[in-house]
Amino acid sequence: MLTHRDRRRTRLRVKSRPPHSGRPDHDHCEGRVQALVAGAKRTSRTLMSPHALLRRHSDILSQFGRYALTGGLTTIVNIGVYWVLAARGMDPNLAWAFGYVAAVLVGYVVHSRWSFRGHGTRDNLARTGSRFVVVSLISFGLNQLWVWLLVVQLDLPLWAPYPLVLGVTPLVVFGLNRRWVFG
Repeated sequence: MLTHRDRRRTRLRVKSRPPHSGRPDHDHCEGRVQALVAGAKRTSRTLMSPHALLRRHSDILSQFGRYALTGGLTTIVNIGVYWVLAARGMDPNLAWAFGYVAAVLVGYVVHSRWSFRGHGTRDNLARTGSRFVVVSLISFGLNQLWVWLLVVQLDLPLWAPYPLVLGVTPLVVFGLNRRWVFG
């Protein structure tokens, strides 16, 4: 059994060993420590203040702001066309479909000229137009999924899909528009 003095001597002997003792486990640990220190230095260089982050990502933030305003406009167009046609006696589902088509057309023009201006190229109208329609259909399908899942399947209130319709779907559509349609 080791006494207190023996343990202290053992610790002193271990501490007094040279940095490279030739032991494989010691060299391996030292390499890991060096890697951790190097990683910490890189991380400390990449940490930024909130102001610096905003400055660095101001383009995408302003683009997202324009995208949100355009989304509000297209929603007004959709509801406006729906309201006028349904109030004049058209079937409400058909009126909604016309409103949706009008909103997609307005959305394409405004998104391509304002929301995503200066981002990507507009050299092929057929390509960007068809991709925009595909993304719009994905948006429509995703919102239909939220309604079906939450209202029909889970029997939640009619407003239950709103957080997903207003929160998740726009983020997905923004990413697709930014990367694939107008990228």
